[in-house]
Amino acid sequence: MGFLDGAADVREFRRACLEGRVVPEPSLLVRSAMAEARVVMDAAGNAKLSKGVEGGRRLRARDDAAAAAILAVTEGSRRQSSLSSRGVYLGVA
Repeated sequence: MGFLDGAADVREFRRACLEGRVVPEPSLLVRSAMAEARVVMDAAGNAKLSKGVEGGRRLRARDDAAAAAILAVTEGSRRQSSLSSRGVYLGVA
């Protein structure tokens, strides 16, 4: 996840969480992955999921589940918006 793609993914994930579209089942894996996940910003304000910060602690962290969750929610949002823009009935009012 670079700054170009990561910024859009992180932004869409945050939006989905704040709007209540993402409600995960209680899971120790997701909880620990999100607790370890860190986002860094570049000078232009673009965010990306970070690896390797805070003196080596992040090198041992397992934030692959957080990255997978971010990518899955983003892809789901993209697919849902493309289907709804084409007038496909999604079964949701």
